[in-house]
Amino acid sequence: MVKKMTYSGVKIAMRRLVCTDLHGLLDKSLEKINIWGNKFLSLQGRITLIKSVISAFPIFQLTHALVPKSILADIDKLCWTFIWHIQDGKEGIHYVNWEVLCKPIEFGGRGIHSCSKYVGPKRAKLTWNYLNDKDCLLRKILSLKYGLTTSNSVKKKSTAWKIITDGAKALDKITRW
Repeated sequence: MVKKMTYSGVKIAMRRLVCTDLHGLLDKSLEKINIWGNKFLSLQGRITLIKSVISAFPIFQLTHALVPKSILADIDKLCWTFIWHIQDGKEGIHYVNWEVLCKPIEFGGRGIHSCSKYVGPKRAKLTWNYLNDKDCLLRKILSLKYGLTTSNSVKKKSTAWKIITDGAKALDKITRW
C-alpha cells in the first residue's frame, strides 16, 4: 500500500502534508542560492533570479496542495535574505521593505511574488473552473458531497474542498456573485 508519492512534482499523501514532507521545496531553493552565490550579482540581478526561479518552485505545489504557512514563510525569508545579504553572510542595507518589493512595478515595487501572499489567487483559478465548468470531473465528484456553493459548513472537509474554499475567498474580493 502506497502511503505517499510524488506525481508531477506534487506530493500526494493519504494524510495531510506536514512541514517535513515539503522540505524539498526549501532544499531546491537553498541549492539554487548556493550555486549562484551573490558575490558578483547586482541587486537587480538577484531580484531577477528570485522572480524567475525561486518564487516559481512553490507555485505549482501551492495550487494543488495545502502547503503549511511556515514553509511559505521560510521561502520568503530565503528570498529576502538572498536579496539583502551581500557576501559572506554580511547584511546589506535594506533600502525598502519586503512588502514594497512584492508590489507590482506600476505601484513602485519590483514585482516579486511573495509565496505567503500568493496562495489565494493561485487557488482562485481552480475555484473558478469548479464553479463554471459543468463537465469538470472535480465538480462532479465534490458537488455530490458539498454542493455547488463554496459557503457550506461541512464539519469534516477534504483537502480538495479546503483548496476550493480558499480560492473562493480570494475570488470574493474581485467578483460579485
